[in-house]
Amino acid sequence: MTWRKVLVYAVAVLLLLCLLPSLSIAQKDAGQTEAAAKIETELLDKFAAEGTADFIVRFAQQADLSPAYQMDWNARGEFVYNTLKATAERSQAHAKALLEANGLKYQTFIVGNELYVWAGNQATANALAALPEVAFIRATRVYQVDPPVRPAAPEATFDWGILDTQADQFWAAFGAQGDGIVVANIDTGVDYTHVALQPNYKCAANPSDPACWLDPGTQDCTGPGGGPCDTPYAGIYHGTHTMGTMAADNDPALQYTVGMAPNAQWIACLGCPYGSCPDYDLNTCADWIVAPGGNPANRPHVVNNSWGGGGCNPWYQAKVQAWRAAGVFPAFSAGNSGPSC
Repeated sequence: MTWRKVLVYAVAVLLLLCLLPSLSIAQKDAGQTEAAAKIETELLDKFAAEGTADFIVRFAQQADLSPAYQMDWNARGEFVYNTLKATAERSQAHAKALLEANGLKYQTFIVGNELYVWAGNQATANALAALPEVAFIRATRVYQVDPPVRPAAPEATFDWGILDTQADQFWAAFGAQGDGIVVANIDTGVDYTHVALQPNYKCAANPSDPACWLDPGTQDCTGPGGGPCDTPYAGIYHGTHTMGTMAADNDPALQYTVGMAPNAQWIACLGCPYGSCPDYDLNTCADWIVAPGGNPANRPHVVNNSWGGGGCNPWYQAKVQAWRAAGVFPAFSAGNSGPSC
């Protein structure tokens, strides 16, 4: 090898050595930029203003629940619940370890694969965002029940909703009034002692049974015997009202018949205490619907959601998809507030 070739190789090696730190810095900057893009601007603003904030971490991996649609009721419930749990445990492990190392409290949500973090700061959010399994980190929000309108008393034995939908004609034609069906609501709670609702409460013998009632705890609410209770909103017990529309009993001794499925049983989750629906409560209820009391065999056939806000935001879509995969029919109020009756 001539001295000229040696010189060329030497210069090339020196140039490469000089470039390596720059490449490393560029890669690091790119990684930091990519991680920062995972954090919602609204959350960054909260960190800047308050130092700490609650936030929700969503993970990229979502459970494949498609096989559930080919299964019977029992098998699909078990499959959905176990698949959601396994996906969350697998993908959240590093994030949980990071939070524990920083002494932060968190809660796993298996439906949608998310973590709720209390009082985190931007440094922690940055570290979480740097994990490849983390998809997005957002600020928490509070949704709401539509402002209730106090209805007039029914003008007949049957409430107008029964007559307008011809539910009474359906009952007569098919002899079915919700028999064998369990309905749930995520609402302001339910007064299980109401004379039209107590007969159909699934756990009347044990009112506090977690298979039938959950209060996530943002507002402590406990009815007699530890059973379901309702938190009034604008002077109306909204959750009791919506549950009554679904499953109020039609005992002839009652003054009015208002339940669309008067032979159905009901369970409830308090997602909207006093009309406000915090992220934590709604997500906790979403998990509970899949397996009330930790057992998918307790899940309802229908879940009603008379809450909302904002519109065009798919943040709860993964919850709805999981319910559907588990065989639970989700109902939401749409256009509930108007513009006219």
